[in-house]
Amino acid sequence: IGMVTLLASQLVNRTVVDQCRSQELQLVSSLAQQTESYFNSLSADLNSLALEPQIKTVLYDPEHAESMMLMSEHAASYPGVIRTIARLDEDGEPRYAWPADLNTQIQAGERLPYGLSSSDIADVQERAARGERIDIVLIPASRRGDPNGTFLMVAPLTTDLRKTEFIVYELN
Repeated sequence: IGMVTLLASQLVNRTVVDQCRSQELQLVSSLAQQTESYFNSLSADLNSLALEPQIKTVLYDPEHAESMMLMSEHAASYPGVIRTIARLDEDGEPRYAWPADLNTQIQAGERLPYGLSSSDIADVQERAARGERIDIVLIPASRRGDPNGTFLMVAPLTTDLRKTEFIVYELN
């Protein structure tokens, strides 16, 4: 009887362990699907912002009021996720950005708080010149004053002058 009890106990233990593993796998799979869905939604939002006529225009507007309003609306859709949004020219130089205090700094000639490497910009430019479809790129970047860095979600946009420029979500 002692041996049968021991075998039954081991069988129950194995069954419990197997059930826990199965539940963990289901949880991890569910979280992965939710994360993928969330990033797909964020990417779609960034793509829609890049298609807005107010964002695509290269006409100089010192206030960028309509663009700033659109950026603010997009950021409000993802509270706590989008840290900044910037519109960059074909060389990766900022034209304007949200929030307003960052935009004020840019208009005063200051740099963005993160670095977007010229090689990332060059790669997208070369692909655009070849007529390739360019998808959104997620890039790890350094951020001044933050040893952990940041992540940039970069979407190309074709301006009304047929230049490839960029719209960038900095993710929190």
